[in-house]
Amino acid sequence: MAVAACGGEPDQTQIEREVQDYLQGVVAPAELTDVSCPPNAPIRPGSTFLCNGLVEGAFYEAHVTIIDEQGRREVRPRQAVMQVNATETALGAEIAAEIGRDIRADCGDDQYLVVSVNQTFLCRLHSPSTGETGSAEVKVLNENGAIEWTLKS
Repeated sequence: MAVAACGGEPDQTQIEREVQDYLQGVVAPAELTDVSCPPNAPIRPGSTFLCNGLVEGAFYEAHVTIIDEQGRREVRPRQAVMQVNATETALGAEIAAEIGRDIRADCGDDQYLVVSVNQTFLCRLHSPSTGETGSAEVKVLNENGAIEWTLKS
């Protein structure tokens, strides 16, 4: 996503504010705080740098690329912010559809998980109808939170 700079050469504070504003929209309804970008990052076409912050207390990072002389930037998160309840519901439904019985997923007590792209996390599984338990390894495929999963014994 491109973020437009407003008038003149942007300074670090302006860049951090614009990056934070953009990323807050990406991670909402979670809260993003403490965004910082490297001091004296080159603001010229083609330059890249990482900015980081905290999402609900967890480390969160975005790759920033300057795309033109006006300082417009492309900001690409390096992690997905997973809303745990929604992830549990979707995961349980997908697994239930595949194996043909009701499944409940438990991915932990946090409200949000911040997971790097291509990283995995485990969720416990339970079938209310049979009492069987197990787990699923969940892999985050992109910064939008697309996932794939594998049943574990």
